[in-house]
Amino acid sequence: MFSFKTFSTLATLALAGFASAAPFAPLADVNANAAAAAKVGRALPNVANTVAPIAGKVGKIGRGLVNVDANADANVKVGRALIDADVDADAEVEVLRRHGQQSLLELIDTAIVDVSVSCHALIYLQPSNATVSNVQTLLNDVKVTLSSLLIDVKALVDLDVSIVLGTVTDLNIVGKIVADLLCLVFSALGGVLHIVAVAKDQVIKTLLQEIGCIIAELLHVVFGLVDGLLGVVGGLLGVVLSLIGGILPIVLQLNVNVLVSILAL
Repeated sequence: MFSFKTFSTLATLALAGFASAAPFAPLADVNANAAAAAKVGRALPNVANTVAPIAGKVGKIGRGLVNVDANADANVKVGRALIDADVDADAEVEVLRRHGQQSLLELIDTAIVDVSVSCHALIYLQPSNATVSNVQTLLNDVKVTLSSLLIDVKALVDLDVSIVLGTVTDLNIVGKIVADLLCLVFSALGGVLHIVAVAKDQVIKTLLQEIGCIIAELLHVVFGLVDGLLGVVGGLLGVVLSLIGGILPIVLQLNVNVLVSILAL
């Protein structure tokens, strides 16, 4: 049977063996980690080989995207250029409209608006304000407007019907606006004739005759222009005469021969 001393000695040797073996455990882990690192190291070239083609493809895709962006920018520039071209074309059309490329009806309608104030002032003349100076100023305004209208209408001669009449080819519509102008102007002239003292003044008489001659020439151009484009003879005159019955006495009182002839009175 072991003695207590022997037992103590064996225990001491066992503990010494355990203590001397403990430091070698971490070395085993280090060796394992080193082996794993070696594997990772060997794998890295393979990863590099794998990534390189992908990187190349990504580069190509990136360059492709740059090209797409460049093409998109080019397309945007082209689109903007087309828009600018449309805007410029619209601007040119607007400029042409402002410089005499209005239709016949637009020109006459503008003239009606321009003489409206002066004509109404003449229509409602009273002996108290019907001085020769005032009447002369108003008649001159009417004369200038009608002279400008005549020039603009003459500029329409030989142009296409789409410019002269636009979309309006109905004689009744054209005749109505011509009659509106005549009724307004001759009603104004009638207002002057109503003030006998003023109507006898030589300056006023001359102005009345000049306006009558301008209207006669204007009607001559308008009738020939419209009838020629629409292929009718005397058609517009007939429509206008049917609408101006109320002012014919004033026309006859003015006694402008060329005007009476144009209207076949």
